[in-house]
Formats: sequence, C-alpha cells, structure tokens
Amino acid sequence: MRTIQRPGFGQIVILAVSAPTWLLGYAYVGLALALGLAHRFRVEGEFVAVATWRPWWAKRWRYSTTVGRGMCLSPGSVENERIWQHEMVHVRQTEDACAQAALAGLALWAADGMPWWGGLALWVIAPASLAVNLGTSALRHGLGGAYRQSEHERAAYSGTDHFPD
Repeated sequence: MRTIQRPGFGQIVILAVSAPTWLLGYAYVGLALALGLAHRFRVEGEFVAVATWRPWWAKRWRYSTTVGRGMCLSPGSVENERIWQHEMVHVRQTEDACAQAALAGLALWAADGMPWWGGLALWVIAPASLAVNLGTSALRHGLGGAYRQSEHERAAYSGTDHFPD
C-alpha cells in the first residue's frame, strides 16, 4: 500500500485544478464497487481511489484500468510497481487535460467569448475528452490497434519502459 504524503504547494494546486478527475475517478471506482465487480477500496498515493477487481470479473477483464483519479487493478497487479506507475501516467494525463481546459476556459471567459459556465463545463468534461485518442487511433491503426496504439496508452507504456507486443 502506498501511503498518502502531505502535499506541497504545487501538489495542492494540481489537486485543485484537477478536481474533475476526482469526480470521474471516484465515481468510476464507486460504480465498480456498487456493481460488485471490485472490492478492497482504499485511497493511496496522490489521493487516488483504488479497488481490486474481484477474481470472477478479472477472468473476464484482465486489465488494470484507470479513469480520472480512480483505479481498478487486476488481482495480480496490486503490488506491481511498474503497473502502478503506468496507471499513474494516466492519472497525470487527466490532470494535464484539466489544467489545459481550465486555462482555456479562463482565457475564453476573459476574452468575453464565453459565459462563465461555458468555461466551467469545458473544465469538467476535460478528463473525458481524452477518449478522443481512441477515435483518432482507430482511424490511424484500425479497430484492432485503437487502444494499444493510442498516444494516450503509448505514453503510459513509454513512461514505464515496457510496451507490449
């Protein structure tokens, strides 16, 4: 189990700017728990909601999966540091998307080109916008390579020095 460290100023700013990743990730893990697909809920590391897939579900879905600031790990990968680091790349990707959307929303609002709630909506949907990577990857590589060949996933594998065949 990774302990939660007291965040410094920079981490507090990132946590605040990436608030939509909390909502999305915690809802994802909560749904997996409510549906009985996952168990062993805990909060680890950088305030990431973590659960473990139940063995019966892990036979059908063998992948660890991260959505926003929520992870559901396959039973065999819970203590695997490489997998944890891979999934944390995805957490950071959603943090970056939120920061970019927050700045874009503020810039559009300040330029009087968007009502305040438009910038807020842009910020809130920012983590989900990363799903567009799957669409563009499918156009580049076909449906069979859409996930593994997406830039989102390739970046996570390059960050952990392992890219599956």
